[in-house]
Amino acid sequence: MSACYEAEAHYDWPLFLHVVLCLGLTEIVFTMIHQYFLHGTKLGGKIHELHHTCRPTSFTTTFLFHFWDSFAEFILPQLAMAMFGIHVLEDPFSLYCGLQIANLWYSVGDHSENLKLGHYWHHQHINSNYSVYTNLPSKLLLNNKPATDCVRELVFGKMRILKQGRRQQ
Repeated sequence: MSACYEAEAHYDWPLFLHVVLCLGLTEIVFTMIHQYFLHGTKLGGKIHELHHTCRPTSFTTTFLFHFWDSFAEFILPQLAMAMFGIHVLEDPFSLYCGLQIANLWYSVGDHSENLKLGHYWHHQHINSNYSVYTNLPSKLLLNNKPATDCVRELVFGKMRILKQGRRQQ
């Protein structure tokens, strides 16, 4: 990865196009992994449940993850971006810019309680917008609503139990 720091900077249309392609690739990889955690297996749901205990989202929600969830949803998409930027685009500077934008978005924009972008609503309902940047990949990758929802029932089930316990007191 040292190539990113040694790359010659270029501020032109290829930079813009390459960054969009890199972010598009991470969007697809993230969406597929995120959808799998929510609807793939009960184990995936249990792993992702910790992140969805934050309703509504906030800046700190970005950092509340199970280790395997964090690895799958952040490291794997960025690894895909790195391989794409180095081996396909052969443009380390575009890769560097793409990684910086992705990290900034993951940490600031995606879970903002003030901006209330698409992923904010995903945390409210736990049944929509599996993507990180847009709604588009969710609609393209998920033609039908999956039959199972491993996270929603865990989170909302625990909330019902807590409410019942408060009523009894």
